[in-house]
Amino acid sequence: MHESEDCGHLYGYGDPTTKRSGLQEIVEQRVKDVAEAKAIRSTAELGELAEAFCKEYGRPQSVFECLNEAETSPWGLALAAEFKRASPSKGDINVDLDCAAQALEYSKVGASVLSVLTEPKWFKGSLDDLRRVRLSTQQWAKDCGRSRPVCLRKDFLVDEYQVLEAVSHGADTALLMVSILPQTRLRALLECCRQHGIEPLVEVVNTQELKVALAAGACVIGVNNRNLHTFELDKGRTAQLAKELSDLGVAYGPGARIKLLALSGLATADDIEDCRKITCSGVLIGEALMRASDPGGAIMTMMTPSAQGQVLPVALGEVIVKVCGVTRPEDARCAVAAGANLIGVIFAKSKRQVSTEQALAVKDVVWHFGERSKQVQAAAKEAGNVSNPVLHLVHRCSLIRAASKRTPLVAGVFMDQPLDDIVDRVSTVGLDAVQLHGGESVEFLAELIQRLPNTWVVKVVHLPPRSEQGIEDEDALQKLKALLEAYATLCDAVLLDTSIKGGPSGGTGAAFDWQVVRKAQDIWGIPVIVAGGLTDRNVGELISTVAPFGVDVASGVEDAPGIKCAEKTLAYVHGAKRIRTCI
Repeated sequence: MHESEDCGHLYGYGDPTTKRSGLQEIVEQRVKDVAEAKAIRSTAELGELAEAFCKEYGRPQSVFECLNEAETSPWGLALAAEFKRASPSKGDINVDLDCAAQALEYSKVGASVLSVLTEPKWFKGSLDDLRRVRLSTQQWAKDCGRSRPVCLRKDFLVDEYQVLEAVSHGADTALLMVSILPQTRLRALLECCRQHGIEPLVEVVNTQELKVALAAGACVIGVNNRNLHTFELDKGRTAQLAKELSDLGVAYGPGARIKLLALSGLATADDIEDCRKITCSGVLIGEALMRASDPGGAIMTMMTPSAQGQVLPVALGEVIVKVCGVTRPEDARCAVAAGANLIGVIFAKSKRQVSTEQALAVKDVVWHFGERSKQVQAAAKEAGNVSNPVLHLVHRCSLIRAASKRTPLVAGVFMDQPLDDIVDRVSTVGLDAVQLHGGESVEFLAELIQRLPNTWVVKVVHLPPRSEQGIEDEDALQKLKALLEAYATLCDAVLLDTSIKGGPSGGTGAAFDWQVVRKAQDIWGIPVIVAGGLTDRNVGELISTVAPFGVDVASGVEDAPGIKCAEKTLAYVHGAKRIRTCI
């Protein structure tokens, strides 16, 4: 290949008046660094270390398959969360942050890829950072029974030696920058990566570089919205090159051979939504997460699709998801951002009981996800005249969903408490829903609904756990049917939960016989929400088996009573949303 063809895409090539850029200075330093490293440890020795690492900890995972899976997740794309202590354009960002701890924060809320800057001078990173991130998240994933995130070595790779360094320190993929590599070097490094089980992320910043990447056979292409030669940021660059791919007739995204990622300057939910619109397979977020006091919360806020923020998905094939016993704002944020439709705060005597102040803090977080429209009141009133239980529930939920836009509902849980107390609490906190867990009569319900006409009302019916004698004889079934029908005529939803003799009436962690749900819905025509013994590991089985109208969890996503586990909550909501049901 002629030199002009090989290097024609490089910054300043053929123009002697072009000043050396900051990126070119970094690359010159990395060339020197590689030479020094080779003098200390030969390529053969490094290859042996890479093989030993893979033998002990496992070979690289496929970033391509990771992106494939993420494209079908509730987020619709992969999050590459970055660990970056500093940068040439921003200086120090968070130099004292522990890489392993930060990576775990990213992993717990669903990051698919962990990008680790390993350049030492300008970014203050190291290969040891990469190794620590890989080993800490691998152990975490093993302990949780989950797949570990893919680890990306983000650096300025110019030599095959650096690929071996990446493998020997736990990388699953590595960054190759078209802007610093002649075409022959790019192809050689692509081949080297694949020989060692790595599919690289090939970075481009303009149309010419995109064509070079495609000609070299790149499959995972990232668009850097920041030109590192000039530090110019253009968030529209990914969209421009996505259009260029389409104009070239190159398919990308779900099911295609090419995956497209957006790599820089992303910091808001709107930024991520723009990437979804152009069918990106993933996004990389760095500085915004490194500066965030709550990186998990920042991820949830940015990554949640706006459609998931809508209230009560009542279209056929979808399921209402409730997370109950929430006591902390951060747990509410996690549940809502994951896609939950109902957030429960408990005012009844319980290990998860909250004060008015705690409930207000939770409500404020939930309402932050969208303004609650005054049309909700009109929607609720309009639905009040529909008598059929199924139509009543579906009609009212549809109206509330349409009127309230993005805000999920906050439900207050009560048990045999005075009517005045419930009404006062609804008014003080601003509750959207009331859930009654005790022996409240039909008459009590009627009076409550009369006094709170614009509040969603759920009545709980308790069933024995599977381990005890269930509802089997015809008389018991008919009594249950009559009770459910009486409640369903008045309430917006009926919730079935497990009750243990002598124990609490909720949060037991025990399940009842789910076939009762099938009978209630398929034969009696009463849609129900199911609680009791649900976790991220069995919610999919419940939904695929009996197709409930909704699901409710409390203890099943906790580390301790009232303390939710972010990764369990995320997995639970995503697991429930992933499986479609029919009413």
